[in-house]
Amino acid sequence: MRIRKNFILKELIPFILREEGRGFGMGYWMEKGPIGARLSVDGIPRGIPRCGTVACIGGSVNVLAGGYEEDAAATALGLSSRRAHTLFYGWERNWPKRFSQGYRNAHTTLGKANVVVRLLREVVRTNGKVLDTKSK
Repeated sequence: MRIRKNFILKELIPFILREEGRGFGMGYWMEKGPIGARLSVDGIPRGIPRCGTVACIGGSVNVLAGGYEEDAAATALGLSSRRAHTLFYGWERNWPKRFSQGYRNAHTTLGKANVVVRLLREVVRTNGKVLDTKSK
């Protein structure tokens, strides 16, 4: 598969960083709620952003691309199913250590979103190879 670099860099990353990362959290594929309602994701309380959605990487892709499942999100990113699964699930175990530790150590919504942005940029740079188990 071919990584969809422009989608990741020009659509997904800005979406993750919107409202200082308040709409992003690895704890939910996609959680909808009333704007401003309080929700705790990854141990950080936040108000739900203007779009009314808090989502992880896969959920964010689905919001942007119009799908609602892992396969649709993998296709939208141009990732194999295996690499997409590594990216979407179990960040504590599946991500390369420097990213999982960075995500764990971040204490703000923007801090966590910035770790994910660095991971996504590495996905683009390595054409997804960073998600292979050998690269951990």
